[in-house]
Amino acid sequence: MVPYRRRFVPRYHAWMKDPWIREMTASEPLSLEEEYAMQRSWRDDSKKLTFIVMDAAHPGALKGEIDAMAGDVNLFFNDRDDPKVAEVEVMIAEEGCRRRGMATAAVGLLLWYSATHHSIRRFYCKIGEANAASLALFEKLGFTRCGYSEAFAEVELEWRPPQREDGSSAMAPPAEFQEILPY
Repeated sequence: MVPYRRRFVPRYHAWMKDPWIREMTASEPLSLEEEYAMQRSWRDDSKKLTFIVMDAAHPGALKGEIDAMAGDVNLFFNDRDDPKVAEVEVMIAEEGCRRRGMATAAVGLLLWYSATHHSIRRFYCKIGEANAASLALFEKLGFTRCGYSEAFAEVELEWRPPQREDGSSAMAPPAEFQEILPY
């Protein structure tokens, strides 16, 4: 995973032209200019963490090359009443990268990072009921169903990371985690 930089916007924008991806992510179509503005807002907003998921099998992944992009993973600190609650989202946009464990690895890494470095105590996600793959992914990660919105046909799931007696995270980094120097 790498930070969502300006140079990634054209590929991201191309992904979001796909009606199926927009439906699965509950997204509205944006112009390229609006997409650049959105990237800036995500970069500058302390209430958001956004990373591009890279295909580790691609030779340019460690250099952050555009052709290695697979999708994105996001965390939103949008609970006004509790800053230790965050919403998580993931999208693997490149069809050839789906069903290869990238979403599982990206979400796992984001959960560990956020619980360890931001002291998040509760994660939740909202997934369209037609998005069976995402529902299965989050349930595999230990999320449980905790709500449903008939108006949006969305299932809400939640997960609480293990904590020590002092309230700090007891999570270990994912086994596949490897820190690398910035490209």
